[in-house]
Amino acid sequence: MRPVKIGDDVWIGQGAEILKGVEIGDRAIVGTHAIITRDEPADAIVAGNPARLIRKNPPRSIPPESNPAGISVANDGAILPGRADGPAGKRINGHYQPAT
Repeated sequence: MRPVKIGDDVWIGQGAEILKGVEIGDRAIVGTHAIITRDEPADAIVAGNPARLIRKNPPRSIPPESNPAGISVANDGAILPGRADGPAGKRINGHYQPAT
C-alpha cells in the first residue's frame, strides 16, 4: 500500500477525501468535499467527485529577471519590513506603507 503524499503549501478544503496512494503536488488547492482519486500536479486547483482539474495557478515565486534588486517579497506581494532593502515601513489599516 502506497502512503498519501501531500506537498508543501497545499490547501485542503473541509470534508475533502484523499484516497490511498495519492500524491498532491506543492501549492495545490483541493476544494471542499472533493474526492481525490488520482495524483494531482503542483499548482493545481481541483474540485468535485471525483476531483477534476479546474485550472492551474502560475507558480508564486518571483523570477529573478522581474526582481533585479533582489528585494524580499512575501507571497502576497508586500515588501517585508526590516530587511536590507531599505527602511522599514509600517502597516496602516492592514496595508503595508513603505517609509517615505
